[in-house]
Amino acid sequence: MDQQRFELWLPEYLSGELDPTQQAEMQAWLAQNAGARQRLAAFREIREQLGGERPQPPAGFLENYHRALAENLAREVARHPRTRKFRLGRPRWVPAGFLAAVLMLLMAGWYSGYRVGVGSGGGEAAFQAQILAFPILKNDTRQIGAFLSESELLLLSLMHVPGDPILSGEEWQTFRQMAVSLLGKSPELRRVAVEAGDYQLLQLLTRLEVLFYQIANSAEGERNASLALIRDMIGDLNMLFDLRNLQRVFKPSPDQMPA
Repeated sequence: MDQQRFELWLPEYLSGELDPTQQAEMQAWLAQNAGARQRLAAFREIREQLGGERPQPPAGFLENYHRALAENLAREVARHPRTRKFRLGRPRWVPAGFLAAVLMLLMAGWYSGYRVGVGSGGGEAAFQAQILAFPILKNDTRQIGAFLSESELLLLSLMHVPGDPILSGEEWQTFRQMAVSLLGKSPELRRVAVEAGDYQLLQLLTRLEVLFYQIANSAEGERNASLALIRDMIGDLNMLFDLRNLQRVFKPSPDQMPA
C-alpha cells in the first residue's frame, strides 16, 4: 500500500505540492528506492522539455488507426459469448465490423448513461448543475472537457493497438508526445479539482497522470511490454468509463460555447 501511495505522490513531489510531513516521508522513501529516483529524474526531464506545439501525427496514422480499431472491435465481439448469436444471425449484406462497432458504442453509451444517472440521484442535468455550482469550475469547464476528450482518445488508441504492434517508431513517438502534452496540463486541473472539492475528478486526474508518465517513458523498442503494462493500468475499461462519465458532466453548456 505504501509503495502505491508514494508512486502516486511522485507528481506532487515534483511540483512541490506535498506538505512537510509528506515531503519528509517521500524523501526517505526515495533514499531507499533507486528505481523511484530514476523515474523521478525522468519525470523531471519530461516536465522541463514541455512546451511548444505537439507534433502532428505522421501521414496515414489516423487511417491505419481507424482500420485497426474496426478489426479489433470485430474480433472482440466475435470472442464474446453473449454476442455470438447476434453475430451469427446478422444479415449477410451487413459487414461484421460495422455491427461490432455499433454494438460496442451502444454498450459504452448505455453504461455511461447508467452511471451518470445512478451517481447523481437526479440524472445528468442535475449532476452537471451541481458540479457547475462551484464558481471556480465555471471558467474551467471547457478546459477540463477538452482534457478528458484528448485523454480518452489516447487511451482508446492504446487499447486497440494490436497485441503485436505494427506501429512504426514515428507512430509510437506520437503516442508518447500526446502523453507528454497531457502531463503538462494535468497539474493545473488537479488544483482546480482540489479547490472545487471534486474528488471524483481529482482521483481520475491523478490516475491519468501516473498512466501518462508511464506512456511518456516507454521506449519505442519495448512496445509490447509497454502496451501490456499500460492496458493493465487502464484495467478492464473502468478508466474509460470514468472518462466518458465525467465528459458528460463537463461538456460546455450553450452559453459557454464560443460565439
